[in-house]
Amino acid sequence: MIRKDHVPTGMERAASAALFHDRYASQLVCPMKLVVFLLAALAATPALAQRAIPTGLEHQPRAEAYARKFASRFITDAMLQSAVRESTKQHSRLDWGEQRALDRKWRDELADNTKGGLTDAIINNRLSEWLKEHLVDAPNGAVTEILIIDGLGWNVGQTMPTSDFFQGDEMQWQNVLPGSSNATVVSELEDNGKGERTLALVSLPIVDTDRGNNIGVVTLGIDTSKIP
Repeated sequence: MIRKDHVPTGMERAASAALFHDRYASQLVCPMKLVVFLLAALAATPALAQRAIPTGLEHQPRAEAYARKFASRFITDAMLQSAVRESTKQHSRLDWGEQRALDRKWRDELADNTKGGLTDAIINNRLSEWLKEHLVDAPNGAVTEILIIDGLGWNVGQTMPTSDFFQGDEMQWQNVLPGSSNATVVSELEDNGKGERTLALVSLPIVDTDRGNNIGVVTLGIDTSKIP
């Protein structure tokens, strides 16, 4: 028994320290290792998340970067923006039946190869001809098509025919127009006609240069094998 007024000797203090180490050191080391591991894992998580791209979608960052740089050449042009606004205004006057009839007319003309009709009026309008000039100047020839869609989902100008006149039921329009100015939709790779899956469709918003809101959508066909 140790008296209350007893002062431990040096040897007794050393013995107590050894006993504490034997009893509790193993209990302290394991939790400390766990804490260090968790802190390291948390620190690495953001970087890992940024690098993690789903299999089959590795092309998306490159395709988006190329598309944004290319589209910046013309989507702020006054003529293009005016054409998008005017198209939205005109199509806003159509009722449901008129909209269906217009889209059906487009498909019928394509099927019958009709000349001088609705499809020719859009594909050969001033905006479309202007877009074709930009298409030719695409770096490394990586752009295969350009499509401009108005605020209600209708084609305004394009460099090649589309199966439908109305794009408002497509993900490329529905997910981009209501989004932010940085909204983007990049498709999975499609066949380029040569048995190679290198084509991607990239859709970006057309932002009103005066008000800052999205007024339309531009969709670009990108051959990812030709991105510089």
